[in-house]
Amino acid sequence: MLADDASDEDASAKKNSGKYEIVKRYGSFYFLLKANNGQLLLESTGYTTEQGAKKAIDTFKNAVEVGEFSIDEDKNGNFKFILRASARSQMLYHGETYASRQRAESAIQSVKNFALTDTIRRVTSQDQDAAVVEIKPLAASDHKLGGKYEIEERDGSFFFLLKANNGQLLLESPAFTTEQGAKGGIDSFKKAADSGVYVIDEDKNGNFRFILRASTRSQMRYFGESYSTRQSAENSVNSVRAFAQNAVLK
Repeated sequence: MLADDASDEDASAKKNSGKYEIVKRYGSFYFLLKANNGQLLLESTGYTTEQGAKKAIDTFKNAVEVGEFSIDEDKNGNFKFILRASARSQMLYHGETYASRQRAESAIQSVKNFALTDTIRRVTSQDQDAAVVEIKPLAASDHKLGGKYEIEERDGSFFFLLKANNGQLLLESPAFTTEQGAKGGIDSFKKAADSGVYVIDEDKNGNFRFILRASTRSQMRYFGESYSTRQSAENSVNSVRAFAQNAVLK
């Protein structure tokens, strides 16, 4: 077999392995990239239409080809990859969370191996209205003092953290490409914290966290910390709303 023939065969294997799934949750559409064994490698942000999610797959494929991957370690010693569409792009994709750096690095290779697949499957999924947290408007007196925002830089990306007055971490933002972007993201988050849509998400390990969207159609999502019970995750929603407005940037 000639070398060129082998390369063509490898490329074909890449393209035809793995699959994308389009799912609908909480009124938005997401694309999921899965390996040929069904392992979830990446979940996109939310899109307002199914067609928008499908088009976003092409953008993601291009990012895998020309973008930059990095590994992020969170405060709990867990790891995930971050894919920046290009050196100057604000578009970031976040991988799944893993217990070791090696597994996150392996996930990057899997994404490169499977991202070119043309297989897209529509998964029927009902909106999980029961997971929506009902919130009431807050009075000025409900906003607590003593909280703080902190800006952290990790592997060339910037994050803002919201902490309660006792130092408890309530929320870590998505990654931003600049420190100024992270600071500006705080103002957008404050608006979402008071009037956005909170849902409780249960992961594959049976842990719970809240997901906050600025509106039912917003693509921007904020993720709360992980808790062992749904009630604890709902309590964290109340804490975030109480401290978000008056927290000071340190």
